[in-house]
Amino acid sequence: MNTLYYYIYRLGIELYYYTALIAAMFKPKAKLWLAGQRQTWLQLYKAPVNNRRPTLWVHCASLGEFEQGRSLIEDLKKQYPELYVVLTFFSPSGYEIRKNYTHANEVHYLLHDTPSNVNLWLDKIQPTLAIFVKYEYWYHYVTELHRRRIPLFVVSAIFRPNQVFFQPYGALFRQLLSKINTIFVQNQASVNLLQNIGITNVEIAPDTRFDTVANNAQQPKQLPIIAHFKAHNTLFVAGSTWQPDEQLLAELINNTQLTHLSGFKWVLVPHEVGENHLLNIEQMLKVKHLRYSKAQTMGGKISSDVKVLLIDNVGILANIYAYAQYAYIGGGFGKGIHNILEAAVFGIPTFFGENYQKFQEATDLIALKAAFVTPSTYELSSQLAQIEDDSQQYKKIASAARNYVQQNKGGSAKIGDKLAEILKK
Repeated sequence: MNTLYYYIYRLGIELYYYTALIAAMFKPKAKLWLAGQRQTWLQLYKAPVNNRRPTLWVHCASLGEFEQGRSLIEDLKKQYPELYVVLTFFSPSGYEIRKNYTHANEVHYLLHDTPSNVNLWLDKIQPTLAIFVKYEYWYHYVTELHRRRIPLFVVSAIFRPNQVFFQPYGALFRQLLSKINTIFVQNQASVNLLQNIGITNVEIAPDTRFDTVANNAQQPKQLPIIAHFKAHNTLFVAGSTWQPDEQLLAELINNTQLTHLSGFKWVLVPHEVGENHLLNIEQMLKVKHLRYSKAQTMGGKISSDVKVLLIDNVGILANIYAYAQYAYIGGGFGKGIHNILEAAVFGIPTFFGENYQKFQEATDLIALKAAFVTPSTYELSSQLAQIEDDSQQYKKIASAARNYVQQNKGGSAKIGDKLAEILKK
């Protein structure tokens, strides 16, 4: 039976690749992914075998997973300056933003999971150890790392009953879990699920993103344009938004009759910054707005009657939150919310859509009454009115959010100690 599932998996991998070939004719992200695959393959094919030691390979699906692994990479790099770091991404949204990450010696797209690709990768990179962040249980990569006795760790993982590992047809993938040296999970529920299927190579460690956002909050990058735009107003930042989020927010922003929002300025940071998407947002807005790139060309001199600043570049969202009094986190009307901790670390009440259940931090912050589910414009407006009318409530929310982040730091240190045992050998 496992043989059948293996061939189904192989077929699925190949179909994904050929589907991407077709999609690349219409979708820029698919085109970028294919180009990245070719570039990585050619670079590896021409490259000599890596004789540097020690070498750390860190793989992240996308940008969110990178932020989870970031503090771990940087802590290890401080402890072992000679460490050669190879960083890979599956998604263009991770690679394109972090391809020049200064703490990595090499940044690549991950070659799709075939035996020949995996052998080429491991033959050339020769990692001393490997880290997969949160997701990404690729059959051939995990199996070949295990066969070559290269230690593999999964960090910041969360497991849920509906995942393939816990299904009657999931034996092939349950085998993969046993080939990982240690799976660091975020909660006891994940430990229990894994133990129920006989997986005991598991430890609890806080999500390493807590360390990343805490480090960033200590010295956030100064953004004079944001500071000038905010001035003495209340700043509401909406980060990593998608169209459903933007429709909800535009209805709120356009309603100039809401007196409790009269002193608000708004910063919108869409997840996708393609021209068509930006134009769609601008068409939704009925108040005066300005793109960030335009503000840059104006030397940051923004007219006081501009109500909305539309961010049309990438990489500054985490630092914008430092100026905010409220934050909306996008993605809650789709596959799931983006990084809520980037805002929470600054003691900001956060709002998001109803699809948050996969994210432990969102569940925790809701329980602490420091984050709020916002299924509609009406709900968001009402929540803001209530908080704006009660300064003591705002202070309690801010304190709860900050304390939550501070109390959950330390995952990077715990995992780093385990990895250091291998690097010392």
